[in-house]
Amino acid sequence: RPSVEEFLEDLRGQSFYHNQIIEEATQQFEPTPAHYGNLTASVNDSVWTAFSELRGLVQLYSHQVEAIDYILQGHNVVISTATASGKSAIYQIPILQMLLNDPHSTILLVFPTKALAQDQATILQQLFDHIPLLHNKIVSTLDGDTPKHSDTTNISTQSERQWIRSNASVILTNPDTLHYAMLPNTKGWIGFWERLKLVVIDELHIYQGHFGQHLSHILSRLQRFSSPQFITCSATTSNPQQHMQKLTSCSDIRLIYKDGSPHGSRTMILWDSQKDIHNMEHSVNFNDVANIAVRLLVQNMRTIVFCKYRQTCELIFREINDCIRMQPELHGLQKQVMSYRGGYTAKERRQIEHQLFSGLLRMVVATSALELGIDVGSLDAVVMVGVPPSSASLWQQTGRAGRKQQSTLAIVVANASPFDRQALINPRALFAHTFAPAAIATESSITTAHLHCAAFELPITVNCDEFVQRLGINSTTELTVNPRGLLWDAPWKQWCCALELKPWPSLKTPIRTVQQTEWTVVLAAESNHSNSPMLLLEKLDSWHALFTLYEGGIFLHRGQTYSIDLVDPDNHVAVVSDTDVTWFTRPRDRQDAVPTAVDKSMRLSTKLSFNYGSIDITTTVFGYKRVDARSKRVLEIVGHNSPSITTSTRGIWIDIPLCVVRNISAAGYDIEATIHGAQHALIIIIATVSNPCVAMTDLGTECKSPLAKRSKIPRLVVYEKSPCSNGPTLRALSKAQSIFTKALGNIEKCLCKGGCTNCI
Repeated sequence: RPSVEEFLEDLRGQSFYHNQIIEEATQQFEPTPAHYGNLTASVNDSVWTAFSELRGLVQLYSHQVEAIDYILQGHNVVISTATASGKSAIYQIPILQMLLNDPHSTILLVFPTKALAQDQATILQQLFDHIPLLHNKIVSTLDGDTPKHSDTTNISTQSERQWIRSNASVILTNPDTLHYAMLPNTKGWIGFWERLKLVVIDELHIYQGHFGQHLSHILSRLQRFSSPQFITCSATTSNPQQHMQKLTSCSDIRLIYKDGSPHGSRTMILWDSQKDIHNMEHSVNFNDVANIAVRLLVQNMRTIVFCKYRQTCELIFREINDCIRMQPELHGLQKQVMSYRGGYTAKERRQIEHQLFSGLLRMVVATSALELGIDVGSLDAVVMVGVPPSSASLWQQTGRAGRKQQSTLAIVVANASPFDRQALINPRALFAHTFAPAAIATESSITTAHLHCAAFELPITVNCDEFVQRLGINSTTELTVNPRGLLWDAPWKQWCCALELKPWPSLKTPIRTVQQTEWTVVLAAESNHSNSPMLLLEKLDSWHALFTLYEGGIFLHRGQTYSIDLVDPDNHVAVVSDTDVTWFTRPRDRQDAVPTAVDKSMRLSTKLSFNYGSIDITTTVFGYKRVDARSKRVLEIVGHNSPSITTSTRGIWIDIPLCVVRNISAAGYDIEATIHGAQHALIIIIATVSNPCVAMTDLGTECKSPLAKRSKIPRLVVYEKSPCSNGPTLRALSKAQSIFTKALGNIEKCLCKGGCTNCI
């Protein structure tokens, strides 16, 4: 492969290059050497042999030594070093040593995604098999894909889940399975919890806002049955120690942040895909991305192309293949590139991961599903389609390249979106290595929900002060005054779960906003060339299904186009068939927020009231556009009615008087755009004023198509995305005047010309 400098010289010499590289933004990060250390803690020779022979580990970096020493001394540890700095070995080595010291102990590892858990389970089992005293120990994943019933004769009459529970020494899972399946089954899991020695939580920065609060309460419920040691890992947060303390309620936490791993030089490039393009209606110029990708393939540079959306991933993958097909001398490269995203079957994803890790692929076009730390081997370059939504995401993606000290390249391709255009105003700031502090929400309704889950698992007694304090409740005495719906069992002097939440209260407490129905996409019999009448292509949740599956539309899967022939909402199935077209479809959708009940109201003036209460959010796909795959020109607009999705939540709204609407129109402003901008201005302030722990992503507003006209009263609406929450917008009610004043001031002092992500 060429050097980064040689590749950039080649890129600048291509016919499609018209000074799209913003030279002032280019940054060069110098290589850093390795710093090694020696453990003071004792580790069995067989552990070193396994790591040396299987993982090629000869020496430990200084931060690995510091962390492992603390862990083997019994301290809780948070590791906050760069991506690809060897964090996995920091918990793998102690796990092996702990099981050698105490063969009966159990270990729990919690990952945010199934793919991460599968990746680590494979590595740990290989290490176990290489150590004579541990070769009979079982490492297993446990998640939603694990069968509840098994036909496997080796497991006798037990279900696979029961067998794992009884036999596994190390279980790798996710917060969802821990919440829905493991903790509620107290009787079945008590033996595992009583022997639990260590809990590992990877990708700590993922757990923020409401999701972070949910995990914090889940871990508090776990700590009623066990007092394990905690290890957490994060590469992208400015306050890892404080964040770990909030999540785990641990006090004795050692922070490891001085990175001893080596890193090759890294060149960061900002590419303006809209340079000299007069037609700005297209959200991204795929031609630039495809051309860059093909040059990377030609130069034998192993690459991940990151896309924000699934459809973008499929379209770019397809366009890269089109570019290759147009050049006969490059046809051999077609098998060197693959797409990767959520929705593909687990088997497909594991196959692609293996091909990338083993070097069979040179390029993967992926969504953020590959952003987290799945080991995909050594990469030379990362291309990001669109400016990543946060500094943390940018550096997570950038860190996927350069795992073997070689020089690497990261290219951010800015598109026509307002977010990306704003980033170009101060391009040098884009690559600043700064991260916002991680924070979790403190919503009372979420706490109450987990209080009932805990009471179902094990009744809460007057002696449970330590547990309720972890949830943010001062003492059990407070429950006497405000039991939060818990039932008091006087003879046993304990609080129990409310009857209406039984038989399984955790199922009524979704931890990732709303619970999703799973849809299945199948290939029709005449297209699948198999004996099966239907062939499974993909599974997706109801939210993605709404925007993807509509009759007459085009379904994209691994670079192939399929016609959506039938959508069955009752059975959550879509039937597709092969088609060869040069266009794709984009949904036309709208979102309506309709207040259904006023709980509280505050008058701001004689004509304005700030209302709080229940809101129904209805999302509807009312048609689609046929878009030419090459030019991105809209070929046809088609009307089509699809079933809507309605969710209920809490929020605030202000009905706008007609005299104000007339004044806005008379001044020459678009009322829909004005309302939309004002709503986003309010979200920015509510997120910071009502509760510093609430992220803007926890709040939503009504987003209409520019072509949609308002058929109801003009109003400003801000709602809470989590149906368990009634906190930030309720608190906003008491600060209504201040919020409006600050929102207006924020817009007035902003230096942008037409509105940006900092003010609206």
